[in-house]
Amino acid sequence: MKSRFIRPAVAAFFLLLPLLPAQYAGSSPVDEARKQGFDDIDEQACKGWLEVLAGPAMEGRGTGTKGYLKAAKWIAARLKAFGLEPAGEQGSYFQWVRLVRFLPNQQASKLSVGGWSRKGGDGVVFESCEGKAEGEAVLIRGRGRDLSLQDPESLRGKVVILSVPLRDYFRSPLRKQIREAAPAAILRIVARAAQRRGMGRYQLASAVQMGAKLEDGPARKLLKKLGLPAKLAAHPKNAGLEVHPSKKSVRLTVKAKKEEIKSPNVLARLEGSDPELRDEVVICGAHLDHLGKRGTTIYPGADDDGSGSTALLALARAMKTNAKRPRRSIVFLWVCGEEMGLYGSKWYVENPLFPIAKTVCELQMDMVGRNEEKGNERPEDNIQTIHLVGSKKLSMDLHQLVLEENHHVGFEFEYDEEDVWNRSDHYNFAEKGIPIIFLFSGFHPDYHRPTDTVDKINFTKIANTARLMYLVAWRAANRIERIRHDGELSK
Repeated sequence: MKSRFIRPAVAAFFLLLPLLPAQYAGSSPVDEARKQGFDDIDEQACKGWLEVLAGPAMEGRGTGTKGYLKAAKWIAARLKAFGLEPAGEQGSYFQWVRLVRFLPNQQASKLSVGGWSRKGGDGVVFESCEGKAEGEAVLIRGRGRDLSLQDPESLRGKVVILSVPLRDYFRSPLRKQIREAAPAAILRIVARAAQRRGMGRYQLASAVQMGAKLEDGPARKLLKKLGLPAKLAAHPKNAGLEVHPSKKSVRLTVKAKKEEIKSPNVLARLEGSDPELRDEVVICGAHLDHLGKRGTTIYPGADDDGSGSTALLALARAMKTNAKRPRRSIVFLWVCGEEMGLYGSKWYVENPLFPIAKTVCELQMDMVGRNEEKGNERPEDNIQTIHLVGSKKLSMDLHQLVLEENHHVGFEFEYDEEDVWNRSDHYNFAEKGIPIIFLFSGFHPDYHRPTDTVDKINFTKIANTARLMYLVAWRAANRIERIRHDGELSK
């Protein structure tokens, strides 16, 4: 991928970043109980840490790679040097996440209804999975971004056949409903079922989904065998959702080559000071992974999410440095697999090292090191801005706490990026009913490109993100009253 040139005005702006003040203008002093840790957050330290994390030795920190493991060990070494307690498995700083991927043998795999069967190839491609699955078939046809089932639980154990445009499927509630219903398999009707040449993408070992892609011809034949009109294979022209159950069963038999790896989440804890409250935790999080290497090209991920990982490191050191500890414990969590599909955080909430019921809130930092640059917005117009995402969905109490603590930092909050609500690791915590906040400084032209490099980072913004999250975490952990939960998750 070709490098992108920075406009001269933008380049000049980045040269001025070290001259920017620490806290933004108009911010108020911090109380003595938290001032020692607050003052410990240092932009130069952040710069040094990020230069390591986004440096060539880490090779883009791709989950499952040597570069990612090197980054995880480097973070763990910093935590040990800070004097923070390991919070991983078996007294370590690591929680190991199991990932698998498959290369299906298409000709040895088949799709069957009664005595009729179809092997892989020529319009049928089996997904990255292995094993056997069988269940009654249900055809779901739809179009539109608001597709939602009235009774998604009825899909449990069924073979779901989808005739829905891919864009609508991924953007509507339908995908989540189907996934949570745990169907036996998912068959997607697509315009072209391309066969992957190499191994499929990694998945959580605990959540491998049986499935296949079918082109129109094989899909029509399958529907006929199921007693359904063949014309229903076509995506509907009008918006809406249709459900067509069949009493006949579909069987999938998939044979594949399997590859399994483990990749660590990194965790440390600062124990709370109150014997009655220290078993409750406030989790502060970021994702350590990025895109790794593609060929010989390294994707350094300085902003995504080297910036959040760096801010979390600064926050962790500040908490340990501060003489007065909060009543509850603080957990610092760097997850793997975010770029693959929020895998590290999904694994954590399914295998929590601290009980979900004892988790007060989760505070997420993802891409907090740049000034938003999109459309007609220039980076120099967004020096103090940051997006506060999802803070009103589960706890207005937590939202208000963030607003109050921001008086000490001075961010200008924006609320126009709610579309990224489900695109970082806080989402898996919110799905468990845990109040969250998500700080995100916005998109820019270097997003997911090899040009996401350290020289373009606003270290004042990283440090101020760490300062704000330090204050919010300390106060949420120190209150006698636990953060109030507003009830059902607001979508």
